[in-house]
Amino acid sequence: MNAVIELDKQRKEALTKIARRRKTSGQQLLEKAVDEFLLRIENEDLLETSAQTARKTNLRERDAAAIVRDWRKNQSLEQI
Repeated sequence: MNAVIELDKQRKEALTKIARRRKTSGQQLLEKAVDEFLLRIENEDLLETSAQTARKTNLRERDAAAIVRDWRKNQSLEQI
């Protein structure tokens, strides 16, 4: 999907400044930021789901979170 994102002057200047400092394009920086945001939302959703499941199964929330972290780590390793 291609979309045009319009930024106000302050955000555009901040993005341009950071892109220059990192020696990358504003578009690449923005794409990375969106990717990181989407991953964070996925993680938050997964954590909430695991917390709900933990409450139903009498697992402690931290144990459920550890299970999810291990699962994600294994998924990452399989993609390599």
